[in-house]
Amino acid sequence: MDIDFIIRFESGEVSKDEIIENFQKGINDGSVWKLQGFYGRTAKSLIDNEYCHWPKNQTCDYYNNSLPTSEKLKNYDTTIDKSRNSQ
Repeated sequence: MDIDFIIRFESGEVSKDEIIENFQKGINDGSVWKLQGFYGRTAKSLIDNEYCHWPKNQTCDYYNNSLPTSEKLKNYDTTIDKSRNSQ
Protein backbone atom coordinates (compact mmCIF):
# COMPACT_ATOMS: atom_id res chain seq x y z
CA MET A 1 0.00 0.00 0.00
CA ASP A 2 1.34 3.39 -0.85
CA ILE A 3 0.66 6.70 0.84
CA ASP A 4 -1.14 8.11 -2.22
CA PHE A 5 -3.72 5.33 -2.07
CA ILE A 6 -4.15 5.74 1.69
CA ILE A 7 -4.81 9.47 1.33
CA ARG A 8 -7.29 8.94 -1.50
CA PHE A 9 -8.93 6.03 0.38
CA GLU A 10 -9.40 8.09 3.54
CA SER A 11 -10.79 10.95 1.44
CA GLY A 12 -13.32 8.60 -0.18
CA GLU A 13 -11.83 9.13 -3.64
CA VAL A 14 -11.25 5.50 -4.70
CA SER A 15 -13.42 2.96 -6.46
CA LYS A 16 -14.34 -0.44 -5.09
CA ASP A 17 -11.95 -2.06 -7.59
CA GLU A 18 -9.09 0.18 -6.44
CA ILE A 19 -9.81 -0.70 -2.83
CA ILE A 20 -9.74 -4.43 -3.53
CA GLU A 21 -6.61 -4.18 -5.70
CA ASN A 22 -4.65 -2.08 -3.21
CA PHE A 23 -5.70 -4.04 -0.15
CA GLN A 24 -4.68 -7.25 -1.94
CA LYS A 25 -1.27 -5.71 -2.62
CA GLY A 26 -1.02 -4.76 1.06
CA ILE A 27 -2.01 -8.28 2.10
CA ASN A 28 0.52 -9.82 -0.29
CA ASP A 29 3.46 -7.72 0.90
CA GLY A 30 2.34 -7.61 4.54
CA SER A 31 2.16 -3.82 4.73
CA VAL A 32 -1.55 -3.75 5.59
CA TRP A 33 -0.84 -5.53 8.91
CA LYS A 34 1.68 -2.88 9.93
CA LEU A 35 -0.68 0.08 9.56
CA GLN A 36 -3.34 1.39 11.92
CA GLY A 37 -5.65 -1.44 13.08
CA PHE A 38 -8.49 -0.27 10.85
CA TYR A 39 -6.54 -1.36 7.78
CA GLY A 40 -5.87 -4.84 9.11
CA ARG A 41 -9.51 -5.28 10.13
CA THR A 42 -10.65 -4.06 6.71
CA ALA A 43 -8.23 -6.46 4.98
CA LYS A 44 -9.51 -9.36 7.12
CA SER A 45 -13.08 -8.40 6.26
CA LEU A 46 -12.23 -8.34 2.54
CA ILE A 47 -10.68 -11.81 2.92
CA ASP A 48 -13.65 -13.15 4.89
CA ASN A 49 -16.03 -11.85 2.22
CA GLU A 50 -13.86 -13.33 -0.54
CA TYR A 51 -12.91 -10.07 -2.24
CA CYS A 52 -9.26 -10.71 -1.32
CA HIS A 53 -7.29 -13.79 -0.35
CA TRP A 54 -4.42 -14.66 1.96
CA PRO A 55 -1.00 -14.27 0.32
CA LYS A 56 0.90 -17.12 -1.29
CA ASN A 57 4.13 -16.13 0.50
CA GLN A 58 4.69 -15.86 4.24
CA THR A 59 4.24 -12.38 5.75
CA CYS A 60 4.27 -11.03 9.30
CA ASP A 61 2.23 -8.52 11.23
CA TYR A 62 3.51 -5.48 13.13
CA TYR A 63 4.64 -7.67 16.03
CA ASN A 64 6.45 -10.10 13.68
CA ASN A 65 3.83 -12.84 14.11
CA SER A 66 3.61 -15.10 11.06
CA LEU A 67 0.37 -14.83 9.13
CA PRO A 68 -1.22 -17.71 7.26
CA THR A 69 -0.62 -18.28 3.58
CA SER A 70 -3.33 -19.42 1.20
CA GLU A 71 -1.57 -22.79 0.86
CA LYS A 72 -1.38 -23.38 4.64
CA LEU A 73 -5.06 -22.54 4.99
CA LYS A 74 -5.99 -24.85 2.13
CA ASN A 75 -4.13 -27.70 3.87
CA TYR A 76 -5.70 -26.74 7.21
CA ASP A 77 -9.22 -26.80 5.72
CA THR A 78 -8.56 -30.24 4.22
CA THR A 79 -7.39 -31.55 7.59
CA ILE A 80 -10.52 -30.23 9.31
CA ASP A 81 -12.80 -31.76 6.66
CA LYS A 82 -11.09 -35.15 7.04
CA SER A 83 -11.44 -35.10 10.82
CA ARG A 84 -15.13 -34.17 10.59
CA ASN A 85 -15.81 -36.95 8.09
CA SER A 86 -14.19 -39.58 10.32
CA GLN A 87 -16.53 -38.88 13.25
